[in-house]
Amino acid sequence: MKNSRNLVVRNIQKDDKPAIDILIAASNRVDKLEYSLSDDWFNFVLKEVSQGIFVAYLDNILVGLATCLIDSANHSLADCNLLVHPSYRNQLIGSILYNHLLGYAQAGNIEKINICIKGTITSSLNFAIKRGFKPISYSREMVVKLKEQGDYGQKRTRNLTFKPVNNWQGNIYKGIMFEAFGCIVTEELFQTFFQDTSIEIYFLERNDEIIGIASIQIRENLSLGYIYDIAIIKKYRGQGLGTCLLQFCLGKLKRKNLKEALLTVEESNKKALNFYTRLGFQEKEYYITLEKVLGAKKKKA
Repeated sequence: MKNSRNLVVRNIQKDDKPAIDILIAASNRVDKLEYSLSDDWFNFVLKEVSQGIFVAYLDNILVGLATCLIDSANHSLADCNLLVHPSYRNQLIGSILYNHLLGYAQAGNIEKINICIKGTITSSLNFAIKRGFKPISYSREMVVKLKEQGDYGQKRTRNLTFKPVNNWQGNIYKGIMFEAFGCIVTEELFQTFFQDTSIEIYFLERNDEIIGIASIQIRENLSLGYIYDIAIIKKYRGQGLGTCLLQFCLGKLKRKNLKEALLTVEESNKKALNFYTRLGFQEKEYYITLEKVLGAKKKKA
C-alpha cells in the first residue's frame, strides 16, 4: 500500500451509501458478481448491525468493505464478507479489514465464522484458506433466461391463490421457514424483509389455507431477480405445488421485464438440482462456504 497512514477503517455510517454503491458496481464488473444494496436493507444494517460492519477509506476513497453478521438464532456463529475495490487489491487492505472482523468476532465470543466465496475467484479462496478457513459446503447458482421462456403463472390451478404476505402474518411466515429449512427468523428480520421495497414475499393458499411461501428480490440495476425460500408445508408436498410456486415467481419477474431469474441450491441437494434443471434452469456459478473455528473465548476466573 502506498501509505498505510492514509488508510482509515471505521464502522459504517449513513453517508457511506453512495461510496458503497460505487464499490459494489466495480466489484460486480470485475468479478462478475450480482451484489446490490437496497436503501431499506442499508437502513436495517445501520440500525441493527452497524458495529459489525467496517469500511476502509484511502485518501477519502472507499476501497474496502467488511461485514460480520451474527446469526440471530445462534450467537456463537457469524457470517462474514470482505470486499476490496479491484483497483486497490494486493495492498494489504484485505488483511487489515480481516483483522478488524476477527477482532470484532473474538470480542463477541463468536466461536465460528463462515464466508461464502465464488469458486472462480481463486485469490479470495487462497486468502481465506491461508487464514485457516476450511470448505464445509458447496452450492450452485442457477439461472434461467426469462425472455426465452413461455408465459409463466398465467394458468391457475384449481383452488390455488397467491397472496402477498401482510405485516401481521409474520408468525405464519416464520413457522413455515422453520419447518422447511430449520431457519429461525426474528421479528426484526421479518420486518426488514417486509419493508424492503426490493423484496416481495408471497403465500400460496389452497381453499383459504396457507400451505407455502416464496420470496423474490428485484435487482433492477442488474436486470435480474432472485428467487428465495420456495417452501411447501410438509403434509402438502409431492403434489406439484412447488412447481406452481416457482412458475408464479418466474411470471412475476418476467412481467417486470427482467432478463434473468436466479436461485441458489446446495450441491448435495441433487433432487432440487434436477427439479430446477427440468424447469429450464442452467448452472451459472458455484460457491464455496468456508468455516473458521475460533473457539470460545476463555472467561476470566
